[in-house]
Amino acid sequence: MGWSVNNLIVGGLTPEEVAHRLHCTLGPERLTEEDATVSSRSPSASLAVLPDGRVLVTDPHGAISETDYEDLSAVATVHQILVEEHVMASSASCWVEGVQQWSLSHESDDGDGQQLRKTGAPPATAARLLSGAQRQAQEDHDVDYVFDVPVDVIEAETGFRHDVAHFDQDDEAFVVLTTDPKPPPAARRGLFRRR
Repeated sequence: MGWSVNNLIVGGLTPEEVAHRLHCTLGPERLTEEDATVSSRSPSASLAVLPDGRVLVTDPHGAISETDYEDLSAVATVHQILVEEHVMASSASCWVEGVQQWSLSHESDDGDGQQLRKTGAPPATAARLLSGAQRQAQEDHDVDYVFDVPVDVIEAETGFRHDVAHFDQDDEAFVVLTTDPKPPPAARRGLFRRR
């Protein structure tokens, strides 16, 4: 079946600050990395502190909105990686000061399968990685090498890769995020929107 993940890598904030910005609290439930990143095992978004001190937020059900990215990135640098292997789609983005600075996205079904959509000013590594992927694709037409470009850019920028273990197998490093019982009125537009 393959990976289906949406992760945020947040620099410069504590887990509590990230949860607060997402209008959540750190719940009592803890998960292993495998359980946090497999949508059928994860009840909600969760977070953990990566070895380099950044906070990794998993969002297996797509609950985090663009407004949440804006709010969170108003005080921190936020990198996002979305991987949908079952349809061979991937995207990456970076948010700073409440604004998306750049994004990269690829869908195998889009055109000749070697396209990478870009907005803003992606890091220079993106052009180098795309060139290498397209060169490989000319030699082997059966493999979608461009699919990995957003993934590789995030790895180059943050050191994080979704398909590499970052914690011991039995380590319950992830804390499930729960909805704030009574968020302030301005906060009601975020992750777990109240209606």
